[in-house]
Amino acid sequence: MNRRSLTLLALLGLWLMPTLAHAGSGATPPTPSAGGVRIALTVAGGAAKTGDRATVTAMVTNTTDQPLDRATLMLGLVDMTPGQPVPLGLETWTSDPESVALPPLAPGASSAATWHLVMIQSGPLGLYASVLAGPAKPIESSPVTVLSIRETRVLNPRNVLPVAFGEPLILIGLLAALKFARAL
Repeated sequence: MNRRSLTLLALLGLWLMPTLAHAGSGATPPTPSAGGVRIALTVAGGAAKTGDRATVTAMVTNTTDQPLDRATLMLGLVDMTPGQPVPLGLETWTSDPESVALPPLAPGASSAATWHLVMIQSGPLGLYASVLAGPAKPIESSPVTVLSIRETRVLNPRNVLPVAFGEPLILIGLLAALKFARAL
């Protein structure tokens, strides 16, 4: 299975989950799981408008009495616009990898992974983390954390307008001064 197939399977598991976190809460409660892992998702950075940065941390805890040798943790994004939820590719939101291999987890042990996102799209954004523990085990997913991102328009990004207009005006002024000085 490729990464896209795993993401789609995780999304399918997401839609079957009955719990949605409250919008703007910033964290989801850990999920009690029959599969042996508990996943807690935390969002820091107060992403409220496009251009903001958020740090998403997923904490995975092995709740079984058996060690968890090989597992992969994946972050998923969903456009939660009412009536048309669509999975989003993580590659446009961050340069961090979509999935992270977890170290072996002893019973009761935890491991975390972090992603740094830039909010590039306005509207409700759903975030969830999924763990794939092996081919014969089900994919476990956290509840969805929903962020409400509002649109902002920046007319002068990184203060480039003074340079963009100022430099040509200074050059034109210098050329006009030289021409005027030569005419005298």
